[in-house]
Amino acid sequence: ALKAANANGTICCISCPTTYVKIKSKKKSNQVQLFEYDKRFSVYGNEFTFYDYNDFDNFPKQFEKHFDVVLL
Repeated sequence: ALKAANANGTICCISCPTTYVKIKSKKKSNQVQLFEYDKRFSVYGNEFTFYDYNDFDNFPKQFEKHFDVVLL
């Protein structure tokens, strides 16, 4: 994902918090956003967005066409 997004690309992690943590541990300059149903992950602050993939039509509008790489 980091290679595909390039150095300053944006990465979206939908329901994959373990992948989000691994990407963040690489200390790259990429913006990474976690979309997750489990609110325990709100500890990641503004990089966490509550999202239920069963209600996929309810994806936050501000993030449409925002990411270079999307991981599911």
